[in-house]
This record gives sequence, structure tokens and C-alpha cells, in this order.
Amino acid sequence: MQWFYFSVMNIKAETRTKLNLVNLSKPDSLYSKGMKPFVYSMKKKEATGVGWHRGGEHISYFANGHAIRT
Repeated sequence: MQWFYFSVMNIKAETRTKLNLVNLSKPDSLYSKGMKPFVYSMKKKEATGVGWHRGGEHISYFANGHAIRT
């Protein structure tokens, strides 16, 4: 299991954001099999009542120098 908790604020809609998490020791990840991270959007919460949801596009997991792109 992996758990990361951090925030990115004031992102405009349709803006691509790249996050690099380094020094992980797992040989594989469910992200490489299509799972999307769980994200929270204050705007979505205000508009729909749903804050936490699966989101993201072009999610990649890089382990030991080998790129896996979904």
C-alpha cells in the first residue's frame, strides 16, 4: 500500500500538473495497471457534493528506471 498526502492549490482548469515522487522502493504499482489516484477538489465538492474522487490522466509509474505508461 502507498499513501501520499500533499496539496496543490490554485490550479486552473485543464492545466497539466506533473508530480514526481522519488525514492520509492516498490517494483510495481496498481497505477501502472490503470488505477487512478484518489484526489480531493474543493470546487467539485462545492458544485456536486463530491470532494474525494478518482482522477488524473496519463498516469505513469516509473520503477527502477523502466517507464510504464497507462
